[in-house]
Amino acid sequence: MASRRDSYEEQILDPTDVVDLARVDDRYISVPYRYVYSSMFDPDQPFDRERAGTNRVTNSYFRYDTRTGEWRKYFAGDVHSLQEVSFIPRSASAPEGEGYLIGTASNYADMRTELVIVDAVEMEELARVFLPFRNTPQVHGRWYGNRELPFLDTPLPPYSGRRQA
Repeated sequence: MASRRDSYEEQILDPTDVVDLARVDDRYISVPYRYVYSSMFDPDQPFDRERAGTNRVTNSYFRYDTRTGEWRKYFAGDVHSLQEVSFIPRSASAPEGEGYLIGTASNYADMRTELVIVDAVEMEELARVFLPFRNTPQVHGRWYGNRELPFLDTPLPPYSGRRQA
């Protein structure tokens, strides 16, 4: 804001349907960063409307390299819509961009929510967990490690399924 520049240039990075809520490696917030992660609708990927219905679809996560302009994408599946993505570094000392993307996917055919974990460099799926509940679409959330939430060192009481008084 202290810059003496009077004008700025807007540059369209990609004409596809990129969704807002982009993320960077949190260790690089407010400093120059290289990689941006977000979700998008990739029209080149298949979508099975017969099985999934006419729901809004965000079928891919992407990694955009601000230095090279390279796009890498992860496709969730032909009946899935991805929710907001989070980036988790591989370790505290890992280089920028080396880590995992984590988020949930709505499986419209089976009407369930799935947790997906993606390698943030190769953009390949590492794991998918079928959750025992169904979330509503577009879950806003963050994923934190135990170092970021130190109270997790204290064991939580077992969940009984009933509200505690």
